[in-house]
Amino acid sequence: MTKSPQKIHNDWPSLRRQALEWAEKAALAAGASSKPTALGVIAKRQTVATVTFCPLFVDGGIYLDDLGFHISVNCEASRCAEYSRRWANDPTGSNLPPRMRFTLAHEIAHTYFFDLTKKKPVSKVDYTNPRTLHSLERACHLTASELLLPETILAETITRGDLLRPIELRKLAHNRRISPSAVVVRLAHLRRCTHPFGIILAVDTQITGGKIVALSRHYGYSACPQLAIGALLSTSLDLAQFPVPPQPDRASISSGNITIDTEQIVENTPRIQLVTIHPAAPTA
Repeated sequence: MTKSPQKIHNDWPSLRRQALEWAEKAALAAGASSKPTALGVIAKRQTVATVTFCPLFVDGGIYLDDLGFHISVNCEASRCAEYSRRWANDPTGSNLPPRMRFTLAHEIAHTYFFDLTKKKPVSKVDYTNPRTLHSLERACHLTASELLLPETILAETITRGDLLRPIELRKLAHNRRISPSAVVVRLAHLRRCTHPFGIILAVDTQITGGKIVALSRHYGYSACPQLAIGALLSTSLDLAQFPVPPQPDRASISSGNITIDTEQIVENTPRIQLVTIHPAAPTA
């Protein structure tokens, strides 16, 4: 009797959870509690042999040979040597552009999905499933966010400061050497701590009307479909129709009683602006 082939299945919820737990521990072990995550230290521990900066058609890539993993990061040909020096002189990669740091973290995240106890690392993932590559890329994206901004640090920041103030969000992005958009994306995937009571947006101001490129929200604001990634802020935010759910620590909030905070940057205005929407402070 011929056995029917077994259905191929990667347990992605479990793999993602384990990867995020690893990323948080790895980042903290690399000194992320007091400074930007030392990506170079983590890369070395994950048997990354080389990191190369060169022109590519994609943001980055990784391959494995007998020497270990080799990571490539996209950059302009005229700046390859400069970025190589920056990486060699600072294991945090803090002197690299935020997008490059995220690409590095993403490629380092790929190494988690290999069994490094073997003489030559062996993949933990079954690639015969056609959906694997998409699931793996998403897992590495989330793991990279955790490496750059561990949940422990984020929880402390949420407790200490007011992340519904755009200036505080940009300060967090600067201190962790990541982009403001990456901070918003990270807040959209909290595991243990609770999102601040409101909505946080990253908006591309070079597009007429302001295109929303990243969004995170408290679960109380889940019924606001007009605000979505790709939508224009100018046409999707109707204050008269905007629902305001009750805050967890208040009995009720009158409809429409909200505050919209935007960044007040006069000189060298960045393309991506941060906007927060939250209940207005109660009046005396």
